[in-house]
Amino acid sequence: MTAPPVPKLRISLKSEAMLLVCTLIWGGTFLATDIALAYASPMALISARFGLAAMLALALDLRAIVKMSRAAMTRGLILGALLYSSFGMQTIGQAYTSVSRSAFITQLLVAFTPVLERVLFRRRARPATLAGVCIVLFGMYLFSGASVGLSWNRGDWITLGCAFLFSVYILAIDHLDLPGEHTPILFVQTFVVGVLGASSSFLMEDVRFQPEVALGLALLYLAPLGVNVVLALQMRFQPGTTPARAAVVFTMEPVFATLMSVLLLQEDVGGLAVPGMVLIITGVLVSELGPGLQRRGAKAR
Repeated sequence: MTAPPVPKLRISLKSEAMLLVCTLIWGGTFLATDIALAYASPMALISARFGLAAMLALALDLRAIVKMSRAAMTRGLILGALLYSSFGMQTIGQAYTSVSRSAFITQLLVAFTPVLERVLFRRRARPATLAGVCIVLFGMYLFSGASVGLSWNRGDWITLGCAFLFSVYILAIDHLDLPGEHTPILFVQTFVVGVLGASSSFLMEDVRFQPEVALGLALLYLAPLGVNVVLALQMRFQPGTTPARAAVVFTMEPVFATLMSVLLLQEDVGGLAVPGMVLIITGVLVSELGPGLQRRGAKAR
């Protein structure tokens, strides 16, 4: 007897719950990156982080990587180039701005994603998703203004470019999905970022990499969790929802990052940070619980 199909909304919510796990891990990467930058230059850190992630992916499933298809190789190269550009700008930008502000500006991808999706693929976000985006943006405005003021510095503008490229990356995962070859694609992505990061480090900066215990501990978080686990979850579960909704879920990242920075680094976030975070959470819930939201739930695996 054939089992009844799983309702699309249930599958979609499961996918987005796993994406929420990604945002929790990402929130911690801002703190780990902040620690690591005290011992390594930005591009050297990118190279070490993703080089280690590539080695872990290779060790995880060497056989699948050796037998990867040409399509998987192509997708990995495209996603790797986007990921390198995104993480590079984020890491460089964080060297000139605060942890909480870097986390906030990165999540402006929530505004870029539905616009790019409409322009590039002529696909409209659903009303509940757009309502959630608007609420999130206002919450992020309060959150940012409360924590670091409204003036923008060099690092903020660099990080804004990172947000735009991350939105392109989200759309690319949605349209370059290749079931069954996630580990090979993950390996190619991380290998590309590691190589480009090393090249950029030697060409663009005064290489600095001090083999301290704190740097090693930071890399142990940034690579296995902050790259391998997060990208594996994103590639598997993001196709179970829409890019616009995924972007809304990802806006929880600065909330997690700020909570961690307050608890561990004792950063002062100001009086409007709390209502800002409440609005961000409200926007996510509006997007998640609004009617008729699922688009591709049956594709989730």
